[in-house]
Amino acid sequence: RFAMRSLPGRIMSGDLFGVLELRDGRTLVWLGDVSGKGAPAAMLMAAVQGGIRTAVGCGADPFMALHEIGREVSRISDGGSFVTFMLLELAAGGRTFRVADLGHGLGAVIGANRQSRPIECEGAPPLGVDPDIPLGIGEHTLAAGESILLISDGVMDQPGTNGSRYGFERAVAEANGDSPAGRVDALLWSLSQHMGSLDQFDDVTVAVI
Repeated sequence: RFAMRSLPGRIMSGDLFGVLELRDGRTLVWLGDVSGKGAPAAMLMAAVQGGIRTAVGCGADPFMALHEIGREVSRISDGGSFVTFMLLELAAGGRTFRVADLGHGLGAVIGANRQSRPIECEGAPPLGVDPDIPLGIGEHTLAAGESILLISDGVMDQPGTNGSRYGFERAVAEANGDSPAGRVDALLWSLSQHMGSLDQFDDVTVAVI
């Protein structure tokens, strides 16, 4: 089960999220953030979404496909944009997962008892920066009752009425609930209280798996 909500900062969002179930029982989940705003960011986002789905549909290893997708990002943007990206591959049954983090770094495992831990792996540059750098792939195990939280940097960087950023640690702490949808709603409600009457600073995406 998963829940996701994305709130665009400027009509069209440059955040991207996807879930893709594979025939062998594995499930791919990704969340990314395109540099820039508006229509150019949304167009690049669509290219990345289509690229990973096409590559996996043709039988490519999802992690190895990121190298070619990174080259395409660089080509389309002429080196002027990049995409932070976190890709997770959940094993059949969902108790273990592999992860690659390309400059995103905004994922955590959260438990029913409010304990949490960051999703760690050897990082790589964002898509479009240097696609030839090898990917570090981390492996993690989920205990009973644990969920995966992914957010975009629009959550972390949102200013509040007191002048402070919302922050990643607070996002993890506030994602409480009895279901993925409940956790997403709790985090977004907390973020809205932090914002008060201020405008939304950037695209905001929250996903819980």
